[in-house]
Parts: sequence; structure tokens; C-alpha cells
Amino acid sequence: MRNLIVALVFYWASARYRASGQLLATLQSHTRMVRSAEFSPDGQRIVTASNDDTARVWNASSGQLLAILQGHTEAVVSAVFSRDSRRIVTASDDRTARVSNAATPGWF
Repeated sequence: MRNLIVALVFYWASARYRASGQLLATLQSHTRMVRSAEFSPDGQRIVTASNDDTARVWNASSGQLLAILQGHTEAVVSAVFSRDSRRIVTASDDRTARVSNAATPGWF
């Protein structure tokens, strides 16, 4: 599923890079399959959801891991930013959804 994330980074690239297909970032840190990947509305971050029971937040330009959202007890099947990029909602196979403040440091 890493190819899915790389493809998303390719797609979101600025018009200058879109034409060349230059790889902007490879997001690697999850320990199990990645279920979803979404850009924040402002294009600055990416949130990924994984079968490793976490969601992770990344810098969209550099690929740097910014935060790990923990707390679900089963696979996180989706994670998305709110329209204002201030919150992230995650949905899990543990039958819960969690809302987190996207600006809160210390999620690790």
C-alpha cells in the first residue's frame, strides 16, 4: 500500500512538479498495511490510517512524520482532516471514531 501513498504525493504536487512526475516524499513508518491516506485541505499535511491501530500525520512536502495518533484497539480504517485542518477524525474496526486536535503536539 506504500505505492498508494506515493501516488497521492505525486498527484498533489504543484503544477511545476506534476508535469515531471518527481517523487516528493515516501511515507514509511506504519508497521502494517496502510488503509487510507488523505491530504489536509491546506495541502500541508497528510494523514494515514493503518491496520497497526494508529493514524499518522506527515509533512506533505518532506515526508517527515509529525505525529502518531494512538488509542484505537483495532485497525484504523480511515482518517480525515476537518475542512479547516484543525481536527482529525479516525474510524476504527474497534467500532469507535475519535476526534483529535490536529495542532496538539505530543501524540507520539
